[in-house]
Amino acid sequence: MLAYNHEKFIDRAINGVLMQVTDFSFELVIGEDCSTDRTGDICEEYQRLYPDIIKLRRNPSNLGMNKNFVKTYNECRGEYIAFCEGDDYWTYNEKLQKQILFMDKLDLWLSFHNGRMVNDQGQLVQERILPTANWNINKLLQIFPFTATIVIRKIPLTIETQSLYEYTWSIDHMVMLLHANRGDIGMLESVWCDHVYHKSGATSTLPYGKWALNRINSLEIFNKLTSKRHNKHVKQAQKELCYHFAEIHARGVLQKVKFVAKALRYGMNINSIEALRIEIFRIKVSLFGR
Repeated sequence: MLAYNHEKFIDRAINGVLMQVTDFSFELVIGEDCSTDRTGDICEEYQRLYPDIIKLRRNPSNLGMNKNFVKTYNECRGEYIAFCEGDDYWTYNEKLQKQILFMDKLDLWLSFHNGRMVNDQGQLVQERILPTANWNINKLLQIFPFTATIVIRKIPLTIETQSLYEYTWSIDHMVMLLHANRGDIGMLESVWCDHVYHKSGATSTLPYGKWALNRINSLEIFNKLTSKRHNKHVKQAQKELCYHFAEIHARGVLQKVKFVAKALRYGMNINSIEALRIEIFRIKVSLFGR
């Protein structure tokens, strides 16, 4: 659990873990990144109450999300790691038990489930129900489960993997992709967590243009780490990001042209007249709107 200025949410996040009913032992590792509010003090209070479960690591100075993730990941001792950031929370007390049994039974490297998006008052914004069938790395390049739904098998970080995690702004996405590259993945249909969307959240405060470029570059690093094993699908994902940014978020003609040109560098994949028409239509929409 990564925690930074989550005073308003951290109680729910911690209690969502403490309520888990399992037939195996688990620990809650909290990477508290030098918050400027009472987040760290609240975490300490819980650690005093549950010293056998909670392992609190308060950074002496702010590391930032990426380095805090790497440090906290390395502190985890279990065979599996389940994610829940300090402003999200689990809503079902057998989530861990059922998800781990599911992974053991099918020998999975990664699993996830459905979740809800709520506002900071806990009111439903959107229930996110994902397609259940045929999950693989190519599908993960297009659809991103909520972070609080993810469970992975723990693997030691290599220098190259750590470098990717310290660079990317999409750590959860890169974690999923690297684990899906190792073996089978699976999804449970149940809704077992709430993802809290609020104005001070990490994803809502990032400039979309810089975020899109960072994700595109992160996928380039991922492609190299996996010896371009999924090159075709990685290039398609990078292309989609470029078109999406040009169409929805780009400011001014020059920025639109820049991202459309970047999209075309990832390949047009033209194998018919109809495909060419679709590509031309997408270029026009990205540049001039619908």
